[in-house]
Amino acid sequence: MDEVVFGRYRLGEVIGAGAMGTVYRAQDSVIGRQVAIKVLAAELGSEPGYRERFRREAYAAARLSEPHIIPVYDTGEIDGRLYLVMPVVEGTDLQSMIRQGGPLSPERAVGVIEQVGAALDAAHRAGLVHRDVKPSNVLVTARDFVYLIDFGIAQDTEASRLTRTGSIVGTFAYMAPERMQTGAADGRGDVYGLACVLCECVTGQLPYPGDTLEQQIAGHLTADPPKPSLLSPAVPAGFDEVIARGMAKDPDQRYQTAEQLAIAARAALTPSPELAPAQATVQMDRPILSYPPPGPYTPPGPYTPYPSMPLAVPGTQGGPRRSRRRWIIGGCAAALALVTTAVVVAIVGLGRGPAAPTHTSTRSSPPTTSPTPTTLAPGATVSPDRLDAILLHPADINTVMGVSGMEPQAPIGHATGSNQATVSNPDCLGAFYPGQTAVYQGSGYTAISVQQLSEPGDLHYHLVAQAAATFPSADQALAFLKTSAGKWGACAGQTITQSAQGQESRWTFGNIVGDVPALTQLRTLEGGNGDACQHVLRALVNVVIEVAACGPRVNNQANQLADKMAVNVAHQAR
Repeated sequence: MDEVVFGRYRLGEVIGAGAMGTVYRAQDSVIGRQVAIKVLAAELGSEPGYRERFRREAYAAARLSEPHIIPVYDTGEIDGRLYLVMPVVEGTDLQSMIRQGGPLSPERAVGVIEQVGAALDAAHRAGLVHRDVKPSNVLVTARDFVYLIDFGIAQDTEASRLTRTGSIVGTFAYMAPERMQTGAADGRGDVYGLACVLCECVTGQLPYPGDTLEQQIAGHLTADPPKPSLLSPAVPAGFDEVIARGMAKDPDQRYQTAEQLAIAARAALTPSPELAPAQATVQMDRPILSYPPPGPYTPPGPYTPYPSMPLAVPGTQGGPRRSRRRWIIGGCAAALALVTTAVVVAIVGLGRGPAAPTHTSTRSSPPTTSPTPTTLAPGATVSPDRLDAILLHPADINTVMGVSGMEPQAPIGHATGSNQATVSNPDCLGAFYPGQTAVYQGSGYTAISVQQLSEPGDLHYHLVAQAAATFPSADQALAFLKTSAGKWGACAGQTITQSAQGQESRWTFGNIVGDVPALTQLRTLEGGNGDACQHVLRALVNVVIEVAACGPRVNNQANQLADKMAVNVAHQAR
């Protein structure tokens, strides 16, 4: 199809469509990256309360910071049409996989459920209920990396399967009984839907495969949960108990979290006479704790930052005062706290890369209105003496991060850094620490400007590191990104241990989102209650932009900061 201009986006081919909207492959004309944009049907905007619900839930979904949730880049309304902007992710939905290839092996099905469960629990902790957990909302990419999509914002409607706005939102084939009876929705309804998905994964059929919608509803309300081992000899008998508890009619009798369901399903693969599947604990890539019998459900409450302790400086006694908040600093962007004097900040050691010019910052206070991007002329480049002007003013960073107290930890630095902390897989150093000597060395870069910002003192609830590096040509900047993309991609799905000053933390890398010249990768802190770091790497003309944004519920802030830096690149290119 011919491209259609939709605000700043140029809509291309249709990559998905339903009664509630159409998904296009599109080009962001401001930053030049390819995105997927979901444009909702025009009539939805006239339905009572829909616009407000859409905005509320879109904003909530955009704050989620879990590797198995596709980030929301942008949302809003253009010419009366509501829309969502997301990265383009190549994959196949789980429903299509089952239809085309039949049931999944129990082992593979459990791997899918574990990832969907992690996404659901992250959403529940943020106070967001999905309400439509089903195979067609599970996207499976390379190496069976899984995303859960459509957080109750714009469901893929089929007349026989979904209700419209103003009634119950969801798909009856996977809907919990209490949803049908009262419309009530909490996280346990999502757990029920996840158990239904598990059942379909291993049997290849709906939990209650009635010929009519009425038969499906009656099954969920009155019939006993299915026994998958009776439907397929490949399914271990322990799955029957897992499905029975996951699909219990009474929500108080179900698993109270999606992780509990995933643990039980994993245990059912290798049943033990001493442990019932619903009580077993197993070794996974993240710490798993045994859980008690279900008790009263406690709805997720508002997020309260956990206490932070002062950060130990090398040569001092940190002792028990060290907080896990320090691992956001050590594990994310502390390497960009580079200074022009011999000052040591936190756990960062300073290094020097290739000779780079020393220059003074040309940044001024942020403009009161957003600048209009300059059209880049063919062959335009940014000279090294203009790099400082690409970095963002603290006021801009505070606005994007949703705080007011972040300040530079040091003046703008002009050297790559080395870090006293180590990571268990050295090949992931570039994905782990921005701006490292070992990463930029030999790349041919000619200059770099870097700065780190956080709250003052030792209570670092948020941290942002920004860097801009010039290369002799645009081709060399792209070559750096291509090399980095290969290394980052090899780290996707890995859990890396970071060690510093006798302490360790574990971070799990998500998949790379996007492709050269714009890469994004999210990693989450094990046991961090939503702490995450988003790392962005982009090439524009002869400049490489690198941003890391860390903190509670970080999701897409690094991309937003990189967008602003990209505008500055356009202004500085000559």
